[in-house]
Amino acid sequence: MNGSFQSLSAANARIKELDAELKRLREERDKLIEGLRWYADKTNYVQEVHHLRHGTLIGPAEAIYYDEGQRARDILKEIGVTVE
Repeated sequence: MNGSFQSLSAANARIKELDAELKRLREERDKLIEGLRWYADKTNYVQEVHHLRHGTLIGPAEAIYYDEGQRARDILKEIGVTVE
């Protein structure tokens, strides 16, 4: 009887470990999807519009251009991936 209880207790502990790991992996997955969706969003690639005479910027600039990959580096850092 005691051996069965220990086996059940060990199995429950393992289930909790696996459940925590699954939660962590789902959070990582969600972060990666968030980053990929941002880079996949066509509105982040809107071209700059300049005034024809003066050459000054009058429209939206490309979010991707100004980001320079920072969003990807931040997400990778959040999930524990080292980026050089």
